[in-house]
Amino acid sequence: MFDIKTYFDDRKIYYDEEGKNVTEGWIGTQCIFCGDQSNHLGINIETGNYSCWKCGERGNIWALLKEIEHCSFKRIKFIYSKYQTELYFPNYQEEIKKEIREILPREATKDFPVTHLNYLRKRGYTPEYLIAKYNLYATTNFGDYRFRIIVPFFEKRKLITFSSIDATGKSSVKYVHAPKEKSVKDPKNALYNIDNCHESVVLVEGLFDCWRIGDGAISLMGTKYTDNQINQIIESNFKKVMVMLDADAIDIGYQLADQLAPFTDVDVIEILRGDPDELPDKYVQTVKGWLK
Repeated sequence: MFDIKTYFDDRKIYYDEEGKNVTEGWIGTQCIFCGDQSNHLGINIETGNYSCWKCGERGNIWALLKEIEHCSFKRIKFIYSKYQTELYFPNYQEEIKKEIREILPREATKDFPVTHLNYLRKRGYTPEYLIAKYNLYATTNFGDYRFRIIVPFFEKRKLITFSSIDATGKSSVKYVHAPKEKSVKDPKNALYNIDNCHESVVLVEGLFDCWRIGDGAISLMGTKYTDNQINQIIESNFKKVMVMLDADAIDIGYQLADQLAPFTDVDVIEILRGDPDELPDKYVQTVKGWLK
């Protein structure tokens, strides 16, 4: 994503590509956080993530640039764009032209069985609204995604991948994502519903959490968020980010907020029990009010 070696060359920052304290695929330099003299700060040349093997400081490329440059976020974004290269920032434009049927399962259909419709109703949703709003599909009794609701992921109005929800309530695996080789973007790195977000956003875990809030909500698809997801949130330059994970993930929510705090106004909304999908209507309306 970021040509860290060229950036360091231009800034006259010395680094080692091999040798003591340098792992393959990383470069090593003196830690700017603890001032060591033996290149303990390792930086991954593909992701830009860094970690000091001496003081334990770690973070992503945005935090590293902020520490080195001591400038505004607008300036950091300019520097970041200057050092993007095809080697580190793949151009997905050709892949993104894949027809929708090359990404979604071939068995996916817009004809929703009663089973699927009733499942959504039992969850407290109006199926017709969700199907139209989020362009949902269904599968029946054949294929790799039997009896599932297919949930496409869009980015800049282009289909990039999908996930699927068990519509029977009986499967041991509730969510099954698209394979990486069929996706424009790895599902683990995607942000569901980002196209329906503007200046303020709420970060939630699951699809139903996202649908409960609606526009302005982004699903991380779990608590194991990735650096790529964090980078995309930062790049989107949202004015306000609210982290609202499930009640059993409050600590993770604060960790995520800490990573975003240097780049945007961020808060954590604590849920005492359950998840956002289970919030009473009055609390959901409060969150929607914040987004406006």
